Amino acid sequence: MTDDPMSRCPRFNRCSAPLCPLDPNREDRSHLRGEPVCGYLREIVKPDGASLVQQSVPELFELIAAAATELTVPGSPIYWALRAAARQNSQLASGRALHTRRQSAADIAEVSPSDSPTTDPNAGLLGISP
Repeated sequence: MTDDPMSRCPRFNRCSAPLCPLDPNREDRSHLRGEPVCGYLREIVKPDGASLVQQSVPELFELIAAAATELTVPGSPIYWALRAAARQNSQLASGRALHTRRQSAADIAEVSPSDSPTTDPNAGLLGISP
């Protein structure tokens, strides 16, 4: 694996943000109004976002946090984009909640019929045979 922090980002291959917080040359880049913004930058500005980003990409957290501080110059286009993102729901938290619900459903589906409280096909809803 390369030392390039950008390539270590889990979203690197599908990201379309022109301004990457992991780009060592980000000071040479610009963000125009309406352009995509890095998902981790959008998350880190939310309430509890820093802890979610740190849990998601612990090896990149410090770089992302430092870049967020540098890039949020009041009045700049990325500042306004991140300010709007801070008021939206967290995609990381939503994804984790969805994963937890899916895992719980999978755990329930793994219960075999012998684990069921009743095996009598004539038993009613409460497991009482007629």
